[in-house]
Amino acid sequence: MKTKLTKGMLMTALICGTITVFPFSGAVAQAEEAAADDTALQGFTLEQIVVTATRTENKLIDTAANLSVVTAEEIEKKNYQSVSDALKDVPGVSVTYNGGEREKHVVLNGDDRVVIMIDGRRLNQEKGASGGHQAFDMSYLPSVDAIAKIEVLKGGASTLYGSDAVGGVINIITKTPEKTEVRLNVGGGSWGHEDYRAGVFAKTGRTGIMVTAEKERQSYVKYKDAKDSDTKRWKKSSSESDNVDVKLTQDIGKDQQATLYFHHSYKSGNQPAYIGSKYGASAGSDLNNDVSFQYDWGKNTDHAGYIRLYRNHYDGNYYSTPDNHYFETKKGIDIQQSLKISKNNNLTAGLEWRDSRIGSENYDGEKKIITKAIFLQDVWDFAPEWSLTVGDRYDKHNMFGHKNTLSAALNKQKIRRKRACLSDMGPGVPRPAGQ
Repeated sequence: MKTKLTKGMLMTALICGTITVFPFSGAVAQAEEAAADDTALQGFTLEQIVVTATRTENKLIDTAANLSVVTAEEIEKKNYQSVSDALKDVPGVSVTYNGGEREKHVVLNGDDRVVIMIDGRRLNQEKGASGGHQAFDMSYLPSVDAIAKIEVLKGGASTLYGSDAVGGVINIITKTPEKTEVRLNVGGGSWGHEDYRAGVFAKTGRTGIMVTAEKERQSYVKYKDAKDSDTKRWKKSSSESDNVDVKLTQDIGKDQQATLYFHHSYKSGNQPAYIGSKYGASAGSDLNNDVSFQYDWGKNTDHAGYIRLYRNHYDGNYYSTPDNHYFETKKGIDIQQSLKISKNNNLTAGLEWRDSRIGSENYDGEKKIITKAIFLQDVWDFAPEWSLTVGDRYDKHNMFGHKNTLSAALNKQKIRRKRACLSDMGPGVPRPAGQ
């Protein structure tokens, strides 16, 4: 892969290279204070929760962004059955449904342009999803048994992740096996709903493995008729889905780790048409097979970095007819490096490259979409409890040209003084899963 140095890339490097010397004043700084409902999540203070949705590992209290976290402990305590269930209770998040429970989509702060990730790997499909700018169906996500935490970054994140992150970012962090554990769960509900989950976690020496599987069935969906207020069964509304996740980790030395991750999901069944439609419902199927390899170095240090290679494949058939068959294969490389360039400055730089091949009988042959990006972000702790985060991102798209995005955010950590750390409460206080 050859990368051509452009004027936009040079501009990005020059702007962020001088941040450590001169405060940034060219963009409007946005000062955000953590909301009261984020001050304690499942018994954990902001001092303890570490987040990564802002590209670097930071304590939630040190993050200059509108960020909420749902921990594994909260998922278990509230008995959430899926990621979409957990997101419903996060302020500013709305989950929408298409075709009963057939498709699930998320809206952040009223905007459906949201980037969905697993461990920092982008899942969004180039074709989008049903209507609007929605780019991912949440029903494809892993079982909640595999999740350590869900990070919800609300508000524009285009500088970090590109123009399709106007609404924000949802980053799902999967568990890193630390002990041997087996989990089984059987559930059910109204409308003939069945849910079966199983998970195996093990750590032997430097090697860890996680395997989770889930099968979900929905026999039918009901709706309330606006004409007579009667509850009626929607014709041909049954569906079922399968999810399998496998994660292998290998610790190398003190601060290096290799991770191999595989995700499979398959969904089939009927999607009801609008009420009163003579067509009733359409039968279809959706298949996802994703694999990624990531090598981390400098973990838990000020000079952490990684390289990630991944391949996402989607194959869908909307209406059980050949002319509505669609496939998308995405290959990508992500590289990121953080550097502590001075006592009060932490710089993060990265490169992204994605090659997507999409095809359908409705298109004139196969289409190729290539996206290249470079980004730089600087966090400057210029005073006690005050930090300034400045970033710049340059994107180049083979179909839509290029774009440069600049941002700045101001953060005051005044919650630190108001709340006591849980370490002051004595022994026996649990730590968040995956940390």
